[in-house]
Amino acid sequence: MASQRYTDLKKLFEDAMPESGLLKDRYTRLGKAMVDELSIPTHWGNYAACDELVGGTKRTALGIPPVIILLESKEIDSANRLDMGKRQLKRLHQGEEQTMVRPVRVVGVSVPMTTGDRGRAPKPVSTLDLLNKPLDRGHVMALEIGGPDDAENIVPQWSQWQQSGLWRYHETQVREFGEIILSAESGLPAMKKVASSVSTPLVVVNLSLEYTGSISNTRWTTPSAVDWETYVFRPVTGSGKFEAIQIHTLSLRLDAEFGDALAQKAYKEYCAEIDTGMKTE
Repeated sequence: MASQRYTDLKKLFEDAMPESGLLKDRYTRLGKAMVDELSIPTHWGNYAACDELVGGTKRTALGIPPVIILLESKEIDSANRLDMGKRQLKRLHQGEEQTMVRPVRVVGVSVPMTTGDRGRAPKPVSTLDLLNKPLDRGHVMALEIGGPDDAENIVPQWSQWQQSGLWRYHETQVREFGEIILSAESGLPAMKKVASSVSTPLVVVNLSLEYTGSISNTRWTTPSAVDWETYVFRPVTGSGKFEAIQIHTLSLRLDAEFGDALAQKAYKEYCAEIDTGMKTE
């Protein structure tokens, strides 16, 4: 199921709300807590709401809101067509495509998932042509922590960044943390634990993407860093509310155009050595 687009967060939550019962109650309280605790704007130019987990189960059927993705766009003009692929230019010249879109923030409840037996990731919502570039189709919120397999959750990512180093390591740690939280009391598998009780503590991730100010389409659509915040939303007994506890060990900024922090430092040292060598020759 493709994601749905909205400009009003209230409308988004209303459309996805379960019909009745405990799941509706948990969904309503959790959605309000996410907006209040994480300061998600109630009106925005462009939201995407992604409701399906990679296995096909609807998130709202578990009493949790869709993954919310904030998008921004820019008009394509002659100044920033230089690094487009042939297919992109053809579509542009035929009048099929006049804007580029990129995700700037992704917020969702983490559900540890098995992600085998799936097809290739969708093309990024930006539609950037990745042919002949060292870029992959990278999920912002990983599938294994419940991220959607939708174009809005895909960005062009430098291959080193998303396949290894801190980015990949961090995803695995968030998944493992989610398994610990969800299984600590009942021993049930993660997804069954999410659906089993309105009083279950839930892991919520809030990812804000940073980009360079370049007019180049590759640079404009490819994140240069991500601020990753991890929370546990915990029901407060008798209050009908959730409290948010930030997990600082799993909340950090990943600067990663050239890989993890160590690789970036090494690259800067390499450049400095080259500059010094050129000056002394």
